[in-house]
Amino acid sequence: MGDIVKEKKNLLEKVHNLVFTGAPGTGKTYLAKQIAKQMIGVETEEALHKCEQFAFVQFHPSYDYTDFVEGLRPTPADASGNIGFELKNGVFKEFCEKARKNLEDSQKEEAALSVERQIEDKYNRLIDAIQNDEINELCLKSGKKAVIARVTDNNNISFKRQVDGEQSYNSVSLLRLKRLAAKYKTAEDLENLKNISQGIRDIIGGCNATRYWAVLHHLYKEYKDVTDNVAVNKVDRKNYVFVIDEINRGEISKIFGELFFSIDPGYLGEKGAVYTQYANMHETDEKFYVPENVYIIGTMNDIDRSVESFDFAMRRRFVWLEITSEESAENMNLPEECKVKMNNLNDKISGIEGLGSSYHIGGAYFLDEDGSPIKDFEETWKLRLEPLLREYLRGMPNANDNINELREAYEIAVDD
Repeated sequence: MGDIVKEKKNLLEKVHNLVFTGAPGTGKTYLAKQIAKQMIGVETEEALHKCEQFAFVQFHPSYDYTDFVEGLRPTPADASGNIGFELKNGVFKEFCEKARKNLEDSQKEEAALSVERQIEDKYNRLIDAIQNDEINELCLKSGKKAVIARVTDNNNISFKRQVDGEQSYNSVSLLRLKRLAAKYKTAEDLENLKNISQGIRDIIGGCNATRYWAVLHHLYKEYKDVTDNVAVNKVDRKNYVFVIDEINRGEISKIFGELFFSIDPGYLGEKGAVYTQYANMHETDEKFYVPENVYIIGTMNDIDRSVESFDFAMRRRFVWLEITSEESAENMNLPEECKVKMNNLNDKISGIEGLGSSYHIGGAYFLDEDGSPIKDFEETWKLRLEPLLREYLRGMPNANDNINELREAYEIAVDD
């Protein structure tokens, strides 16, 4: 198994996007996770699922763009019971933002990382103060007060604002505060700004400049400037692996949207940046892209009828590898008796009109729940294999005769 995982890992590093296809039980998902472990550098599945460099989703017919990329989600009711909506990142965009931060940080000098570390510490202290009801407003440069609404699920600070008699909200994010702090390191730097709007927008783009000024100024006045360096370690570039199980069961064009372009291996990074469908609701006009340290592995069963709707534009963006039942038996270190029974059964399946190799039985059907090779072959036939094979044959002529022949093939002794 080790050599196979290493071979597929090396291929993934080269092509960035892989899809494993094959019959049920050939260990496609298991192989994807083994590759992810090697790419990330963890040893156990528990460590893999706890690691921010790994994400796992399973597509299904109701999965859509708002789940995967971004969309509007309801906010908690305010004191009056009113519920609003907030733009939130989907699982893939959130994952890519983490990878992007790692990639950008790995290219920064220690002095820049020192400023960012200090700003993050101060920002978290402010967040704690807000959540503990110790502070509910900040002072603007004009002397007026900016009223804090809440801390969002994304850990942004949301401010209330009246626009044409209607209440709206503006958010301040830690990411953009860090960019500002790289330019303005003291409260005095901020106070000397002649044109707040211009001075801040030039750095972080379109945003509510007065609120960003108020937050950063408060951090400096309350918790000290960032002129001193603190000890930080250089950030190493890391691999981020995103696994999509049953990738063909979702409506691909609906889920990925304009990201068809961005996940193309030839357009990773800023050259593949796109405006998302909710770009007009972002604080800035910044585009979204898939960083070069993101790798995608998809899995799909050949017999799933939804495979026929898999978009050819998406197919071009992946390398497709079939995992055969024979390979799965080797990958799972099945004993000879299991291999013989599996091969006999699959040979008979291939001879039934209307079936074929896509309907083969994979090695996982010969493993117990703890991953050990099965010992009770009769129970495995009754509870796992026969129900599946009857489903394959449902509506086909001579179904019962074929089941009997399949059972006979399965029961052939190793000595024969």
